[in-house]
Amino acid sequence: MATSLANKERKKYEKIWRYSQYRAFSAGRGLVPLFKSMCPKRGTVLDIGCGTGRASLELKENGYTPSMLDHASNCRDFEAEIFPFYRKCVWAPWKIKNKFDYGYCCDMMEHIPSERVHDTLREIMANCHRAFFSISFNADALGPTLLGEPLHLTVMNFEDWILTLSAHGDLVEARDMLGQGIFLLNKARFINGDSA
Repeated sequence: MATSLANKERKKYEKIWRYSQYRAFSAGRGLVPLFKSMCPKRGTVLDIGCGTGRASLELKENGYTPSMLDHASNCRDFEAEIFPFYRKCVWAPWKIKNKFDYGYCCDMMEHIPSERVHDTLREIMANCHRAFFSISFNADALGPTLLGEPLHLTVMNFEDWILTLSAHGDLVEARDMLGQGIFLLNKARFINGDSA
């Protein structure tokens, strides 16, 4: 069941990344200044659900050392192919040797099937000391328009995301920004007292 769901989602995203309308906007790229203000100490960053990789390029410009993870093989822009890339299902064990100072996860958690949200967060916090999230609270328009099915599979409000994220670490910041939330989650102290 888990494998068939992963394959179904991978095929869906490999299809949607072929559309220029979907590739046009990079939510993560525009949030790098906010990430930088919240996580000023430079370090390694895993761009989780990296998509085009434009956020990774911006992170590099700002002194971070990015790597990228996505389950679609065709998502990255050519310019972003300079960074290490892991093609992984986000809710299955990643089995990545390196651990990262930061996880950078923008416009991704709402795309996860609801039954796999906790598995995804476990993997993120097992591989990153601190994670920055930008999560939409709204249904999407492009999935139904281009594919005939939604891309946002977990649509929750601000308070529900606080509860969900808090189950996986120490939530040190949460901002409700009218339709999306910004969250900063540290690896729980009882797992690892060090944070980036």
